[in-house]
Amino acid sequence: KEGAAATLPSAGAREPEKSKASADSSGRKDSGARFTELAGQVEVLREGETEWRFAKRDMVIYYGDMVKTGEDSVAVLGFSDMSVFRMRPESQIYVPEPTEQSKLKLVIGNIWINVRKMIKDGSMEIETNQAAASVKGTRFELADNGTASAIRVESGLVAFRPKGGKASVEVGPGQVFTASRSGLQQGDTHGMFRQKT
Repeated sequence: KEGAAATLPSAGAREPEKSKASADSSGRKDSGARFTELAGQVEVLREGETEWRFAKRDMVIYYGDMVKTGEDSVAVLGFSDMSVFRMRPESQIYVPEPTEQSKLKLVIGNIWINVRKMIKDGSMEIETNQAAASVKGTRFELADNGTASAIRVESGLVAFRPKGGKASVEVGPGQVFTASRSGLQQGDTHGMFRQKT
């Protein structure tokens, strides 16, 4: 589905609660992320645990947690800085510790991102298996199939850098780039944006 109307959270979605930087009794720290929309089977794996649990709206997402969506399932995560991450079906993300540079890591699948506010240091990095995207205020989509990572920008500019690469490419509105072990290529060379939800 193309366009902002198809990818933004529903009008009834609430904004996430502000992070209180609190920790639970086991010492896990609140990432500030909350589910603002859930459809289908969405599960969370807490760091140090072995069993996935079903996600619930406004569930606290801690640093170190993993989130996955099942077939025909969607999850929207809102962060306290107003950035929004829409996970498409059969996707998995990891929320890293705050000392790491990335806001989150796309393990596999497809996410749409809307960074609404300028990040304090001027940018935010989102990591995939084969590349990293460094962003400011913008809307874009990332996909990862385990061997390649792709980016499609809707608005703004995103610096897209292959893993291990020092140079990045500026990706603008309407542009698509793919990073794999063979390097960086323009276009959706692995067909990761064909499935839409």
